[in-house]
Amino acid sequence: MLHAIIQNKTQCHRRYLGHRDDDGHRLTAEDEITSTVFGPLNFMEAGPVLRFWRSVLNQSGVVDVFPATPPDSCKLRLWPSRRVEDSERSRIEPDAHLTFSWLEGARIDILVEVKWRHSLCPDNVADQLRQQWIKYLDDDARGNCWHIFIAPAISEGIAVSCGSDGRLWRGGKLILMSWVQLRDVLSSIGEGEDGLSRWAKDTDGFLEKIGVRRFKGFAHCYLQQTIPEIVHHQFYSRFNHGFQGFEVAERGLPQLECHHQPFFLE
Repeated sequence: MLHAIIQNKTQCHRRYLGHRDDDGHRLTAEDEITSTVFGPLNFMEAGPVLRFWRSVLNQSGVVDVFPATPPDSCKLRLWPSRRVEDSERSRIEPDAHLTFSWLEGARIDILVEVKWRHSLCPDNVADQLRQQWIKYLDDDARGNCWHIFIAPAISEGIAVSCGSDGRLWRGGKLILMSWVQLRDVLSSIGEGEDGLSRWAKDTDGFLEKIGVRRFKGFAHCYLQQTIPEIVHHQFYSRFNHGFQGFEVAERGLPQLECHHQPFFLE
């Protein structure tokens, strides 16, 4: 699916941009995007997968949390579900749960919650993250787990981490990441020819295709005339032949063309 989308062989990604199906109902996309982005990691060796998630944590200022040796195994589960009895939710289902294990007995877990173009209520987000951390994880896993929240904007996550619930994630273990920041991570590891780099490059292209825009600077902004040409034109054509009013001068100004793409996800 990654290749079909980035090479324009399908239009199914239009649903992720907010388009509706024929009967007018908005198509849900969150699980499809989760699967497309993170599913291929399940077919890679543990070392490259760890390299990606280490880069994700490093992007958020978290360093040196993994053992120096490569992990012996990595288990990735998408939408794992756990039944709970003493909660308003009958089941708790994060979007992804990874477990890295080392031969010497070390273990590190990563819990991922993904949001896409949903109108999020901070209270709902806080409850969802809190339930995942307290009810889904057991005590052993929670001690060596990083909880990653990925969304178009991280304001809801900030409200959680800065609120009364923030103390639950001791040591800053709640990581907030926008989709644009995730693209930065993918770009940083997508330059090689190994399997992880090829996946990162294609996934970065997929996110670009479905509307996650990175700021590319002002390289494509230019004037039709150079600044000296504008000054010369305005001085000699307007003042040397008599000033005819601002309305006339305005019509004679050279046009500024700025080719750009939006870089904030709406």
